Amino acid sequence: MRIDKQNGFTLIEIMIVVAIIGILAAIAAPAYMQYVSKAKRSDAIAGLQQVAAYQEKQFVANKKYTADATGYSTPDGEYTVTVAIQNAGMNFVATATPQSGSSQEGDTECTTFTLSNTGKKGFAGTATAVSDCWK
Repeated sequence: MRIDKQNGFTLIEIMIVVAIIGILAAIAAPAYMQYVSKAKRSDAIAGLQQVAAYQEKQFVANKKYTADATGYSTPDGEYTVTVAIQNAGMNFVATATPQSGSSQEGDTECTTFTLSNTGKKGFAGTATAVSDCWK
């Protein structure tokens, strides 16, 4: 009598592999989304730096800052920048807020970014320090 050896996988073995893949995906997906969110924060920083450079150019030409940069969209379109003028055009604070419907709208750690004419950086969110957002 001859016994044939079976080739292939059993259903139990396949189910174990599927369960392991599911566990790995459940761990990796949130970590990846957090990494993407942190990477996209550079869009807010770049946009604020562009607006600050524009404001300094306006100050040199007109001896005061201007509010006409309000509503500016950052380079990647993730944030909208608004400018608040203070002290009759002698100071400004630019704020970058996530655009409605953008992937950054759900970033609670660093919700908004601010930059003033003195170079002071700020943020709103659950992060504990400015350096956590302005990297």
